[in-house]
Amino acid sequence: MKIFKRIYIMYYKKMLVLLCYINHKWATKFLFNHNMEYKLNLKHPKTFNEKIQWLKLNKFDELVTKCADKIEVRKYVEEKGFSNILPKLICTYLTTNEINYDLLPNKYALKCNHGAGYNIIVTDARNNNKENCNKKLSKWLNEDYWTMAAEFQYKYIQKKIICEEFIEEFENKPPLDYKIHCFNGEPKIILVCSDRDGINHPKYAYYDMNWKKKSYSQMYMKNDITYEKPQHFDEMIHIAQVLSKPFDFVRVDLYDTDKKVYFGELTFTPAGGIDNDLPYDADVEMGKMLDLSKS
Repeated sequence: MKIFKRIYIMYYKKMLVLLCYINHKWATKFLFNHNMEYKLNLKHPKTFNEKIQWLKLNKFDELVTKCADKIEVRKYVEEKGFSNILPKLICTYLTTNEINYDLLPNKYALKCNHGAGYNIIVTDARNNNKENCNKKLSKWLNEDYWTMAAEFQYKYIQKKIICEEFIEEFENKPPLDYKIHCFNGEPKIILVCSDRDGINHPKYAYYDMNWKKKSYSQMYMKNDITYEKPQHFDEMIHIAQVLSKPFDFVRVDLYDTDKKVYFGELTFTPAGGIDNDLPYDADVEMGKMLDLSKS
């Protein structure tokens, strides 16, 4: 069975990459229908995942590509008047050969700008394995991330490495991550994420704008944790409103610390638009929040 599973995975990945280069719509349908429990309907999209796929195929433009780039999005945030929430930029690199680890601070974050999950957190530079860092970064730079989930907003991003300050709430612990889902320029639902330190299993919970926990949160990722309303909640909502204004949908990811709010990223296709962990009733409910007629 393991051999057949490996063959299937290999076939699936190669087929998806091939379709990405041939036809965006074919690739999207192939991806969706192999990962979700229902077939993709692009003519009459109803669920959140379906509408994300529709937007990806019909509405993504140069501004979306700019804001999906972890380096270029900083310019967008500055243009909107929020330079104060950007983590300190230490340096950018085209290759690992340009990185001089001796010049970096004791704590920092290394990322690749052309996808998601390309993150290395260093909390003690003295014990950092530089060779392992370079291997990971080089591997990521050689990957065409956009073909992994047919996320075409990443296709034309020039691949680079970014080094930013490490944001921590407690000793070597990142703060809570607030993923504010904005529909037609309005924040309507917030996904809170904790324990994303690479050691523990991440935990998630959904809240509405009155900070009432959504009923399906416990089903999502099997989590029953409850989070307090963030200290800078009103400021975060204002930031999300301004940053999301040009887009039909965008998820504004922010961190809240005792001192201030920090910007994380803008996400246009959460989970690649194939979030099969999202309960179907939540998928439909969030789909209703996104009005494609305004497109």
